[in-house]
Amino acid sequence: MTVAGPTFELVVAANGLPVERVVDASGEGTWQRSSSGLVSAMESVIPGRNAAWVGWAGNPGPAPEPLWEDGLYLHPVGLTAAEILEYYEGFSYETLWPIYHDVIVPASFHRNWWNTYRTVNHRFAQAIAQVAAPGATAWVHDYQL
Repeated sequence: MTVAGPTFELVVAANGLPVERVVDASGEGTWQRSSSGLVSAMESVIPGRNAAWVGWAGNPGPAPEPLWEDGLYLHPVGLTAAEILEYYEGFSYETLWPIYHDVIVPASFHRNWWNTYRTVNHRFAQAIAQVAAPGATAWVHDYQL
């Protein structure tokens, strides 16, 4: 049985979370703000809103438990090592990136990359639906999604 969690009026979905897990020499891990441009851009939009952020936690494996960081609900999505290779490094960077950004480097097409891309995007869509309140605004960012 799945227990429903909190829902939000604004859901930002991006390939990565706005935080990164940093592990110190003792093996203790903490979350620290990411330095990505999207995180900086959203700083003026999110404060004071009922908002969540859906994204990959940055390491292969199951998703960590959702967490609150500076008043923002973070909902991690898990990716396996194979999914990172096929969805992110394969389809996103070797197929989509050249089509939409380069045209200098030919795009590579592999059916297994496409299948993994669809699987991962479906997982993100499910995570967004899980935290979105009825009538919520979902900001889906990044060409990977």
